[in-house]
Amino acid sequence: LWKLDFESFSWSLVNTKGTDGSIDEIPCARAGHTATLLQGTPFLVVIGGWDGSRRDGREVGSLGDEWMLNLETFVWKKLHVPALTARDLHAC
Repeated sequence: LWKLDFESFSWSLVNTKGTDGSIDEIPCARAGHTATLLQGTPFLVVIGGWDGSRRDGREVGSLGDEWMLNLETFVWKKLHVPALTARDLHAC
């Protein structure tokens, strides 16, 4: 995760962790996902995306997971949303 400083316009890497305090329970790197700030809260929700996987020249790595990041503590929590299907390049 990268953070932009609006005063210096420089990017810095943010160290995040999972709810268990490790880096084992954090989302994988991805593209084509949706990231939405929940208004009035310090939470960013990330849904789906693509992990870069290819098989036989085809993209096969669409993700069907949903994560929430607390932007004050930088702790990720995996959400369990019933019937969420794998998706990338989508909007919420």
